Amino acid sequence: MGYWVDLNGDGRKDLVTARSNAKAGDGQLLWFEHPKEGLDATEPWTEHVLCNCADVSIEVTTLPEYKYEVVVFAAHFFDEAIRMMRVSTVDGSLI
Repeated sequence: MGYWVDLNGDGRKDLVTARSNAKAGDGQLLWFEHPKEGLDATEPWTEHVLCNCADVSIEVTTLPEYKYEVVVFAAHFFDEAIRMMRVSTVDGSLI
């Protein structure tokens, strides 16, 4: 499961997703950067680990008060928690 969001302002939709190894505290929120060559690119998508703050499920939304950001809600099954973070759509950094 993932969400298509332009996280660096280049006009190409990147993939935001979560990854888990089924251990508490080890889940990651990931951004896979869309290559310049598009979907037919032979090079791999650049992987960015945004934080160890997600593991099995995420929801990405926008809010009008955060013009250059997306809000990510992450379910932490293995940590028994829910987290919320804001991610910049200018450079993919955590706010």
